[in-house]
This record gives sequence, C-alpha cells and structure tokens, in this order.
Amino acid sequence: MHEKKKEKEQQYIKNSLTFDDLPESSFLRKKDLDFTKITPFSSATLYRKIKSGDFPKPIKISSISAWRVSDIREWQEDPVNYKAKGEQ
Repeated sequence: MHEKKKEKEQQYIKNSLTFDDLPESSFLRKKDLDFTKITPFSSATLYRKIKSGDFPKPIKISSISAWRVSDIREWQEDPVNYKAKGEQ
C-alpha cells in the first residue's frame, strides 16, 4: 500500500508544472514554497523575513494565505537586497 502511494506521488511530481511554468498571476501556498524548494529556510525564518520586509507578504484568499508568483520571482531576482513594497 505504501509503495502505491509513493508511485502516485512520483507520478504527480513528474506531471506537475515547475515554478518556471507558472503564469505570473498564479498563487502559491506555504506548502508549495516548501515542496518546490523556493524558500531555502525554515518557516520561522520565512515569517521573520516577511515581518522585516525581506520577503513578500502573502495575501489572504478567504482563510488561506498565498503568495503571488510575480512577487516571489521579484524576490528571487535579488533576495539579499529585496524590500517588500511599502517597506522601502
């Protein structure tokens, strides 16, 4: 049974879009950031960076927090010098 689940996960990964394939208007949840290894740091560090303006703030969609792909890509261009909009 466990083997079947692993096969399904591998198939999902193989058929999934990569971050580079996503349109600018897409949204990513925290689990997506972790899964795609976009954020190479812990959750605690992520939220510290958000608070300090060093990482984009998520937006609320109903009760879900998500990040705009366009904001994540902007951060990726220069993560060291990134400042969230309104934080400059």
